[in-house]
Amino acid sequence: MALDRDAFRSPLLLTGVVGIVAYLLGYLLSFLWTGGAVWGALADVELASTAEIDDLAAYLGTNGVVVPAWKGAGWLFYSAHFVPFSTETVEGSVNLIAAAKPAYELLYLVPPVLLVGAGALAAHVSDGRTIWHSASVGALVFLGYLPLSLAGTLAFSVGVDATLVHPRYFPAAAVAGVAYPVVFGSIGGALGHELRKRRATRESGVTG
Repeated sequence: MALDRDAFRSPLLLTGVVGIVAYLLGYLLSFLWTGGAVWGALADVELASTAEIDDLAAYLGTNGVVVPAWKGAGWLFYSAHFVPFSTETVEGSVNLIAAAKPAYELLYLVPPVLLVGAGALAAHVSDGRTIWHSASVGALVFLGYLPLSLAGTLAFSVGVDATLVHPRYFPAAAVAGVAYPVVFGSIGGALGHELRKRRATRESGVTG
């Protein structure tokens, strides 16, 4: 059987743009949801047992560090992807949502929901002929999501006592930048394909 090349064409530029929009919208929702409330989450992050101060909020305040609301929202946004923070002050990995639960637990839903929608939109525009093609197009939203995930590790970094507190580079790239958009984008693409097929079936039944 001849290979239909048209069935495997995907608008790379479009999927990249959709991925960028999904990232920015997810961050915006995190910002609007939490605003400057990140200090409440920081106060729930316990420091190393050898530290003289009990929590991360007090440590930052003692060092004269003020975390702007837009950076704090970014920290929570990465925590929603299960991306930990790099800081020598805290033992183990830091996830602000886990530390402050249940205050911000619903933020875990923001990236998956937006990426499923992004994958469905990308697949709809590509008009894939098979569910596998639609899923693969949906997964390509990582082309826009990954660069911003990496850029965010720098944009949301805060200098503290000659060190930087920031989302960890490798998890930000591998988990937030690739795994999340590929998994949920492909799910969205597949769901979009099935919904489009069912709608076409209903319409053909009505016209018939």
